[in-house]
Amino acid sequence: LDGTTLSPVTITGSWAKYTYTATPAAGARTIGIQIVTSGDAINIYGSQIENRSSATATNITTTSALTNYIPQLLTAPINSPRFDFNPTTGESLGLLIEQSSTNLITYSQLFNNAVWVNFRSSITPSADIAPDGTQTAQLLIEDTTTTNSHGCANYGVATVTSGQQYTFSAEVKAWTRNYVTLYGDVSNSRLGNGVQFSLIDGTVTRNTSSWVTTSTNLGNGWWRFSFTATAVSSGNAYSALFIGSTVSASADGTDRYTGNGYSGIYIWGAQLEALAFPTSYIPTTSAQVTRASDNASMTGTNFSSWYNQGQGTLYTALTSKINDGAFFISAFVSIDNGATGYFAWVGRTAYDNGFRYFTTSNNGSVTTLMQNIPQQTIFSYTPSSLSYSTNGSSVGNIANTGNIVPNKLSIGSQGAFYNPMTGYIKKLAYYPQALTSAQLQSLTGS
Repeated sequence: LDGTTLSPVTITGSWAKYTYTATPAAGARTIGIQIVTSGDAINIYGSQIENRSSATATNITTTSALTNYIPQLLTAPINSPRFDFNPTTGESLGLLIEQSSTNLITYSQLFNNAVWVNFRSSITPSADIAPDGTQTAQLLIEDTTTTNSHGCANYGVATVTSGQQYTFSAEVKAWTRNYVTLYGDVSNSRLGNGVQFSLIDGTVTRNTSSWVTTSTNLGNGWWRFSFTATAVSSGNAYSALFIGSTVSASADGTDRYTGNGYSGIYIWGAQLEALAFPTSYIPTTSAQVTRASDNASMTGTNFSSWYNQGQGTLYTALTSKINDGAFFISAFVSIDNGATGYFAWVGRTAYDNGFRYFTTSNNGSVTTLMQNIPQQTIFSYTPSSLSYSTNGSSVGNIANTGNIVPNKLSIGSQGAFYNPMTGYIKKLAYYPQALTSAQLQSLTGS
């Protein structure tokens, strides 16, 4: 474009994507590919020129240009709220609240680093556009070994403890193979069998251990898959990804086949967490990285300017990312005194899910109002009673024996940031009066 040429590139038999960025000089220019050594030949596919500073995923065209807007994973500055959106539909999911978590895998997106050991495979770096919009996705390519698995595993510093639940996740995209197996521990089986997923529709195609899984469509062909397992012994964990050519027939979830030497899948963003559910991706390099919990609250005049001690109504619309079967305490919304006294909080305990009200300070009386995590909850209070409804259900009533004078609204936790949740707060609404039963039921049934 600017009168210069690319340095010669030696092709070794595997498919690879090469890009070149330049600022064109004035006048007409010819774009093409030149074979330097006379008599040689190469296979070419997917040529593309774009008016931008970096390459995006290849868009195959016929007679008309094709515009493809690629979703991009964004990050928020420190101490800023994270308002999340569905990557494929653009729907607002609400305020993302997550508890603290650590990515135990080092070099989480650099699969060509020495901590990642190849099993009958190779890695091509900078092969495609990753979910964060950078050209950092890597290509995992099978070799020609017969009737065997093809993948890579992280032999870094990750360790697991017997009896603890762990969640392994990765972001994967089809190239010339359409299946991937996530394996929590490829060598010692401390996290049991792997799980195979389809890169076409995100379905689980092999899960002999019946692990809890998630499949999230990230757009542009990318999927984020996860599974949760309980460690049966303590020690190093070697998290792995394996290419699949077809649905696995093996109990461990891997596909054992004869590779062709050039097919594979795109991989990015591997994560192993000591949690019973996946949280948002935490990138790492040479060391494990911990993300602090999200602590959102209203105090001082920001709280007292709208809160009515005599009567009121609080509405929440929320989604929990915690698996229903997880043995975990979490609070979604709490009206409290900023320490150990709570007027009320909406959340789940280690014994059940849903509403719980603390109507006195410090281990006061507790009333469980429902057994399933709700999408919409509402409660109103007066000096003598509490009324509640969930998802349009019939209104229930209990006596209000509380003596708490709250001074804080905690969002995604309770009190002094106890029992943080992981999920989305889509809407909070407060009415400085006790709404009628019909209004309570109507608001949560819409």
